[in-house]
Amino acid sequence: MAESAALRLPGSMQAIVSDFSSMRAVRTAVDDLAAITPNIDVLVHGVGVFLTRPEHTPEGIEKDLAVSYLSRYVFLEQAHRRGLLGPQTRLVNIAAAAPRLPKRARTEFHDLDAVSARTGFASHSQAQTANDLLTAQAGIRYGIAALGYGPGNTDTAILRELPWTTRALFFPFTRNKRTPDQVAQHLLELLEDEHWSPASPGFAGKRGRFTPDPFITDVTRQRDLLAASQGLADRASRDTRPGD
Repeated sequence: MAESAALRLPGSMQAIVSDFSSMRAVRTAVDDLAAITPNIDVLVHGVGVFLTRPEHTPEGIEKDLAVSYLSRYVFLEQAHRRGLLGPQTRLVNIAAAAPRLPKRARTEFHDLDAVSARTGFASHSQAQTANDLLTAQAGIRYGIAALGYGPGNTDTAILRELPWTTRALFFPFTRNKRTPDQVAQHLLELLEDEHWSPASPGFAGKRGRFTPDPFITDVTRQRDLLAASQGLADRASRDTRPGD
């Protein structure tokens, strides 16, 4: 009965399919979105992969970083240019948000060559940290209310690209997983929370909101990331040939 009632609710849905390993495709997706809506009210950035082998996109960007982080930066930049973002926009940026950042995740972004050279676990880790740093800058840069969200162990297929032997190594760390429905319900609760402000980014995990690690709130690191992100985006534009 509840399902039938839900199907009769007013409204409509439109889907835009895009390849988020391609920055050109991401920009096109935002342009397509701008053609059907004047603004974005809720934006949940959750696209990502987990790769342990070196792999690069046709645009010359390490693939894990391209999909899991750079696509989100490019999406926000393009949406900002198209006037889709504003004080009404609530961004949920799903990453590895946690009150204390592990030592292995304390990645620096001041050296673009070093950022570009990281692959495997190092690249995946830097993508997670980059998303938290981007969240911390989003309010200032785009005038939106942003929340960095760490869902914890969740029953998704993000490990599907890994060899089964590598997946087996992760098994002890992936017990007691949350279901996607549980994470979605928590996100809905957070979106209804009144503690949203473009002036102050928030961070939350499965136990609720928390104060982020000082590594993430460091403004110099945030600016280093933005400079590296634009450098990677520019590189992707240069390396994309018409018709590719």
